[in-house]
Order: sequence, then C-alpha cells, then structure tokens
Amino acid sequence: MSTIAPPKKPQINTALPGPLGQKIVEADAQFVTPSYPRPSFKLVADRAEGVWVTDVDGNVFLDCNAGVAVCSTGHCHPEVVSAIQEQTAKLIHMCGTDYYYRQMPDLARKLDEIVPIKAPTRTHFANSGTEAIETALKLAMHATGREKFIAFFNSFHGRTLGSLSLTSSRVAQRPVTLTIPTARSTTASIPFPLTASSRKLTLRVTSRARANALTLTVMRKRTRATSPFGKRLKRKRKRAGTRS
Repeated sequence: MSTIAPPKKPQINTALPGPLGQKIVEADAQFVTPSYPRPSFKLVADRAEGVWVTDVDGNVFLDCNAGVAVCSTGHCHPEVVSAIQEQTAKLIHMCGTDYYYRQMPDLARKLDEIVPIKAPTRTHFANSGTEAIETALKLAMHATGREKFIAFFNSFHGRTLGSLSLTSSRVAQRPVTLTIPTARSTTASIPFPLTASSRKLTLRVTSRARANALTLTVMRKRTRATSPFGKRLKRKRKRAGTRS
C-alpha cells in the first residue's frame, strides 16, 4: 500500500478573513483580552487534518507551524485521536500535584530513556512553555542561591512575570521593570481581613539589594459589626475581656 499522500494544495475561496471568520474576529475583539499577540493575518481555524487547516469559511491552508510546534505528528493523527478518546472515557483529570496516576511515571520513564541526558532523570510536567521557564528559573535560584539572570536580546521566553522579565523579542516587552528579584523584595504578605474593626497596618519591606524601605499602610474603614459572624466575634471578644 502506498504511503504517499494524494496531491493537494491550499485553496482560498473568500477574502481573508471570510464573512464568518470576520464575525468571530469581531466577537473576539469585544469579549477576549487584547493581550494575546495575534498576527495581522487573521486565521479562524475550524478543523484540521495532517498538515492542512480549514477555516470557518472553507478556505484551506498549509500549516507550516505544526499547530505552533504542538502537533508534530500532524493535526488529528488517528492514533493520537484514538488515545485521547480512550483516555477521556476513563479519566479526564486528577491533579497530579496532589494525587497519583500511572500516566505520569510512565511518560517520565519513557523520557528518561530517550532524552540526551545522563540517567537517572526526573521530569517536571508543566502546562506551557512559560511555566517550564518559570520552573527553570526557580531551580536555578534554588541551586545557586543567586537572583540574577542573563538573557539575549530579541529572545522570547513567555508571558508570565518571570519569563517576561527575560523576554525582549518585541519592543512592548522590553521596558518590563518588575523582574524576579524586585518582585521578591517588594511583595509583602499580610493577614486576610476577617474583622470589621478599623486597623492600621504598617509594613517595612527592605530590599536585599538596596537599603530603601517600602512602607505599606493598609487602612480599613470602621463599620458596624452587624453580620452574624461579626456579632459572634464581638461577643467572643467581650467574654475574653478585649475591646473590639
């Protein structure tokens, strides 16, 4: 049996985006955050198979990105689809940071066999590339005790805070000033406000890199404790001999 795919080429039937695609783009602009860096070319995908992607208006495109480096076996490979369908019929999700299931060590064992790193290895599973970068940053800080990083110009590492601190592939990403060491030295943890009484909390947070101090004042307006919880708390304080 021949394994050669039948001849095929992209097919464009409408202006891009087409009428249905344009409506989806407009809805996206209205309801979805503009922080996603969509390109000027507005592809509104509907279905895909192999290297071919069809948009909602029936236009067919050759995908040279493999689903942005995710579908290396091609879109909707029959074996991948079958494995997904089989698994979702048994178990869709169980938080792997809290509980165990066999697929995690099975995959980690397979990676241990094939990665070009001397065994034994241990695998950290992440949801995205930027989460993997964040993990690498934390591991580097933990292993070295240092907080400074070197990143190349025009590099891209992700859009979460730590990864974004290393990213400079676009002009809008370069003036990021809240880097990891700064975030660590200026973030203060305070008790969650459980009472309705006024309270003034002053925290002095001193940067490890500088002698400057950040004074954070939290003011909460005095209100009457009229809720059932507030009344119980007031009675409890009264019995304890404290003044609310």
